[in-house]
Amino acid sequence: NHGATTPPPPLLEDVALLCRLLSKMISILCMAACAVPIRELEFAPVLGCPRSAGTCCPPCVVLTGGNDPGSTACAPCRIAQAWKELNGGKYAAGCADAMAIALGEGVYPPMPLKYITDYGGTWAGPTSPTNNAAGGPPISKSEFIVQTAVFNLNQRPYDGQATLGPWQTMTAQSAVTDPTYRAKEAIGYVQSCCGDNIVSPDIDVPLAAPCNTAADCPNTVNGQCPVNPNQPGNQFPISSIFESPLDPPLPWCGCMLYHSPTTGYSGRCAQSNENFYQQYMELAQAICDF
Repeated sequence: NHGATTPPPPLLEDVALLCRLLSKMISILCMAACAVPIRELEFAPVLGCPRSAGTCCPPCVVLTGGNDPGSTACAPCRIAQAWKELNGGKYAAGCADAMAIALGEGVYPPMPLKYITDYGGTWAGPTSPTNNAAGGPPISKSEFIVQTAVFNLNQRPYDGQATLGPWQTMTAQSAVTDPTYRAKEAIGYVQSCCGDNIVSPDIDVPLAAPCNTAADCPNTVNGQCPVNPNQPGNQFPISSIFESPLDPPLPWCGCMLYHSPTTGYSGRCAQSNENFYQQYMELAQAICDF
């Protein structure tokens, strides 16, 4: 039988075919993995996204380190999503205004333009998706939008008041896990203290510090309000921050430049910058458009 080829048994032939198929599948998977940037491969499993970090808004997480471990934190895109979806999209057109306030009030690490490279930032960014301490490298705008650590839903202010979360609004609820709750608190406060003092029925959360008087702030940028509900008289004037696109308007308000914090959001007078919140509008719009 010299020179003759003995055909392999049928079982061995099937095993050989299976091995070739598996080898081809592994090769395809390896090529696909190599096509994804390393940073995206690092972010996707941690953030819970099925695809790369740039194409998915991750779910909120529980902080494991940094400021306030154990609290729930969410990515900017998740905060914006909660705002846009609130009550069937009733407040969606005001998303950029809301996010500009949040970027100035409730981000940790604070001053995000200082560590976002698209704006020339060189400061340290968040340590990781579950650690909001400023221990990581500067990050890009696209990375910031999906960075889960930066918006602690229960973020405490430097002055010790019960103004918590992304919008640093007075609250009676010290710990929440749903960004929608904090959004409703902010809307209710603005309607009560900056607007006509009528809170919409769909804002179904208790307000910790509602105002007793309508400020009736005009729907114009830096338009002075007729009255400060918490400080009657002209000693502590407040004004509108934006021109609201909503109907009726949602007139975010706060202390005017070179005055003192009383009613509303105090970034302009605290930072001596009349455009303190406007400086975040481009980033805010990018978050809302994600």
